[in-house]
Amino acid sequence: MKERIDHTGKQYYNWTVLSFVGTSNSNKNALWKCRCSCGKEKNVRIAQALCGLSKQCGSCGAKETYNEVIPTAIWNILGRHSVRGNSRVIKMLLTKEEATMLYEKQGRKCALSGVPIIFPKNNREYRAKVQTASLDRIDSSKDYEINNVQWVHKIVNCMKMHYSQKEFIKMCKLIALNN
Repeated sequence: MKERIDHTGKQYYNWTVLSFVGTSNSNKNALWKCRCSCGKEKNVRIAQALCGLSKQCGSCGAKETYNEVIPTAIWNILGRHSVRGNSRVIKMLLTKEEATMLYEKQGRKCALSGVPIIFPKNNREYRAKVQTASLDRIDSSKDYEINNVQWVHKIVNCMKMHYSQKEFIKMCKLIALNN
């Protein structure tokens, strides 16, 4: 059985997590007692709060906040995915602030193609999967750290996968020369 992460005290959008309640009978989702910024308490599936599908209680009129450059929900997902290595743990040694500064320094463009890259601005865009920004490790054998990451288009990151940047660019040049 997977060990449950303790979300007590954490903030997800307008929710503050108060305590673990249990799991729902129908689909075994973890339910947490949360307090909306308006003060109303409600049991919330933490998966919905993490990815931004449940941002508020629904009866208070609290505004959805997407003024962040990199939405917290996206950053949380990046942090969870960064530990999935085939034979080792890949560490996230980068802060959200460092990642945001790098994104801005790159002009919100892919470091390799120069194509503009974006994050979703609202819940509708998140569900429509408009996000094109993807955090890439320049050297895939190393961890996520400030001198080893760059923002790239998600298609570029899928193509680059486990190759070093040098190998990837060499192959791209050969493909371009051959076509």
